[in-house]
Amino acid sequence: MFSKPMYREMLRYLRENGATSVQIAHYNEHWRRADHNPSQPIPCPTCYLAGSVSRLTSLPAVAGIAKVRCDVCHRFFDYKIG
Repeated sequence: MFSKPMYREMLRYLRENGATSVQIAHYNEHWRRADHNPSQPIPCPTCYLAGSVSRLTSLPAVAGIAKVRCDVCHRFFDYKIG
């Protein structure tokens, strides 16, 4: 199961960048699939808004801040853990 703080940060990003309720609902479907099937990518919200589904890769956490990076657009996302 993926981190709830990470999920909340991805949803915050989508909302702040103009995602519609339909886009957010579809993003949630991709997230749930990834949550239940590790072969599915955790979707990058930047790429998702651009029309594709790209994998977010976890990087080491530092001082209670976790970081993920998109394998395609290379955007970083930070979120608090713990």
